[in-house]
Amino acid sequence: MWLTHLVFLIIFSLFNRGHSSNDVIDEAVTTYDITVSTTPKRELINAQNEDISQSDDNLILVSTINGAIYIVSQSDGRILWDIAEEEFPVLKLPQQLIRPLFVANPRDGGLYRMGVSASGRLEKLDLGIPEMVAQSPFNMDGMLYTGKKQDTWYAIDLDSQKAQKAVSLDHLEYPCPQPQKSVFYIGRTEYTVSIFDSFTQTLRWNATFYNFSSMSKDLESNSEMLHLTADQNGEMVSLDKESGKVAWTQKFKSTVVGLYKIEDRGLVQLPFDTISVETLNAVKSSNAPSKWGAESESYFNLMPAMFLGKLQKGLFVLPTLVGERTRFMTHNGNLPLLPSKTEDNENAGVMNLGYLSVPDNWKPNSRLLEHNGSLDSSKSDNHSSFDNRVQLYLAMFVPTAISIVCGVFTWLAYRRNQKLSDSLMSNGSPNSSLGGSGNTSSVGSSLTVNADGKVVIGKIQFDPEKILGNGCLGTTVYEGMFEQRPVAIKRIVPQCLGVADREVELLRETDHHSNVVRYFCMEKDSIFRYLALELGCATIKDYIEKDLDFAPNLTPAKILNQALQGLNHLHNLKICHRDVKPENLIISKANANGCRRVMISDFGLCKKLNHGHQSFSMSSPNGVAGTLGWIAPEIMKNRGSGFKPSYAVDLFSMGCVFYYVHTKGHHPFSDPNDENDKQKRQHNIEGDLASLKHLFDVESSENLVAYDIISGMISKDPSSRPPVSRALLHPFFWSLDKQLQYLQDVSDAIEKEDPVAPTIRALECNGRTVVCGNWRLNVTQELQGDLRKYRNYDGTSVRDLLRAMRNKKHHYRELPQEVKDSLGPVPDGFINYFTSRFPRLLIHTYKAMYNAKDEPTLRKYYIPSQSYN
Repeated sequence: MWLTHLVFLIIFSLFNRGHSSNDVIDEAVTTYDITVSTTPKRELINAQNEDISQSDDNLILVSTINGAIYIVSQSDGRILWDIAEEEFPVLKLPQQLIRPLFVANPRDGGLYRMGVSASGRLEKLDLGIPEMVAQSPFNMDGMLYTGKKQDTWYAIDLDSQKAQKAVSLDHLEYPCPQPQKSVFYIGRTEYTVSIFDSFTQTLRWNATFYNFSSMSKDLESNSEMLHLTADQNGEMVSLDKESGKVAWTQKFKSTVVGLYKIEDRGLVQLPFDTISVETLNAVKSSNAPSKWGAESESYFNLMPAMFLGKLQKGLFVLPTLVGERTRFMTHNGNLPLLPSKTEDNENAGVMNLGYLSVPDNWKPNSRLLEHNGSLDSSKSDNHSSFDNRVQLYLAMFVPTAISIVCGVFTWLAYRRNQKLSDSLMSNGSPNSSLGGSGNTSSVGSSLTVNADGKVVIGKIQFDPEKILGNGCLGTTVYEGMFEQRPVAIKRIVPQCLGVADREVELLRETDHHSNVVRYFCMEKDSIFRYLALELGCATIKDYIEKDLDFAPNLTPAKILNQALQGLNHLHNLKICHRDVKPENLIISKANANGCRRVMISDFGLCKKLNHGHQSFSMSSPNGVAGTLGWIAPEIMKNRGSGFKPSYAVDLFSMGCVFYYVHTKGHHPFSDPNDENDKQKRQHNIEGDLASLKHLFDVESSENLVAYDIISGMISKDPSSRPPVSRALLHPFFWSLDKQLQYLQDVSDAIEKEDPVAPTIRALECNGRTVVCGNWRLNVTQELQGDLRKYRNYDGTSVRDLLRAMRNKKHHYRELPQEVKDSLGPVPDGFINYFTSRFPRLLIHTYKAMYNAKDEPTLRKYYIPSQSYN
């Protein structure tokens, strides 16, 4: 009961802060069409020809739906000058309208759709255009969403009355004006979103929303004006809050969608309400609320509606307030979406424009609520004034009161949980118990906040301000402590508790390997799960994009080798990771010896295969697990077909990671015009459109060896990808010493082979390309002279080249000093001498000798052939 008294006390005290307020009348409204005017080119128009920068007048910036910008005096509404910006409208929408019909709110970029339900009712989407861009890329019901965000700064010079584009993402568009009092900058953000149908492989819809950057500042209580705008034209009325009188009116070329106060630091958003044209006309024709007339009584109660209007291309919806006699449009679901004309009826097929009912999940954001009385002039001024204050302050301050009440209830619930936890402790119930290789709470632990502001739950604590990253489905990772050990705390939301339990089970099974992230414990409260995991210093994405250097302990080859070692451990345990990507490969902190290692992490999408099985079912709704741009093609192409993928999906993703690391940030399936477009990456993956061009920037043995392993791992055919155990033996991971030893062993193994033997024929196939025509002509003069002393070598034979290398290595100490100086030291200089001149030699020999892998001297370089079933 005391909470109720508190709420009324707060509201009543707020009422007494004002004297009077304005009331708003609305009249009957019929459906209107709207045409947005545009200017033929960008222009700057000075309306009043005065020195604006020297004026003490408060200035406001008005943005309209056609992209025009107006600088207006806040005191009298004069348009001081305006900028017509046809090139940058508030919304860009497709001209062709298809079912379902997507429409956008030009004020905030919110999205709505029509034509889905049988009633044709407007439905509000959970994500607007800015939110979609922030969340992209993502997949929803087979629709692939991709987005892009770009910022641009404009310099507004009040003295010269000029506006120019100043700074974009990459560079200065034009020379920036020098900082001075008359110049201020406004930021403009462009949000572009596209929706692709993964089943029909078509673009379903795309749109661009532009918004001015503004500071969040509460101007409600400080502002002396109440701003109202019309929903169907550019009319605007500003009222004095104290007297309720019309301060000024203005007519812009199109509907107002943004209102900002110009301050030194930039724009500050001003609140305003959009109402019907008839209501605004009634306001303009009155000098005070008491003179608006009893004849408007039936339109006194305002109700929310959505105005459906049209742009030059596409449609928009604008939340508005209308009178109770307003006629709303209804649809039976058969929306005529494409304008057409017939001889019988020239308007047949035209989309009707007007007012629609608000969606079920729409929340009003207006300060004007329904009145519960009339404005009959026979009522006393005091009574009317009190009703007006109730109307205004309810709209302005009730949300604050509700927030206070909610906070009190949250505090009471927190105290209740804390007492329950204390009771459990006093009865001897532990907060956590040992389970597996880590600790898991047996009951919900009490969550407290210590004096340092750190959250403590069970044996772990973390600083809520130190966020290491955010994952999918609301997962957040914090930096924290577990028993005095720095750890990463992964907080998992209630919707994913099943995923959390499965992840813990898999972590316990896999954390006995140095290249798998270590799991310490799990705590839980009544809402979240908290996993304490080994803390790293960076991800592989950080390593590449921030150009980190951990050599000599971690080189790119060592990083990829350790990542593959961790994946091999998972596959040996019958676990398929299904979300291999640079962000899920963690570099550990340095140990006492300064050594670091790579760990595979994030087991939320892992799949445990049944004993004896080599594949798994795709049980998710769309049969898709992973991150767009890293998903194997067989996953996307076989959704719903009963196809069962295998461990090979991890090899594909790891192959993309190999290319990413080896080429310092490139992706094998990126679009050449936009390497960051994840949607195009996935499209190229499904179309087998790989581009490994960055491996050929320099033709080297290292790049050719990398090409061989990467092209095999990202093969479209899953059975052609090497298993992890075989990939680990690839020459990509060999040291220079091992490369030289291998080529010597091959030479010894084939020394006495018949020239027509299959092994020799495979080795000599395309041999002239390997030896660059004649290898004897491509070595130094010192080596050429020494070779002629002891044996007659065939300069076109790969086998003879290998033999010459073997002999010079075997008799290296006996060589003349000038020959030693030419070859370089053994092993590094020696092997580089030959592979730099014959870059194809190593990988050609390795592939040609595969059929001889069972030779005793070669067995350690190969393993028996394996493939996925």
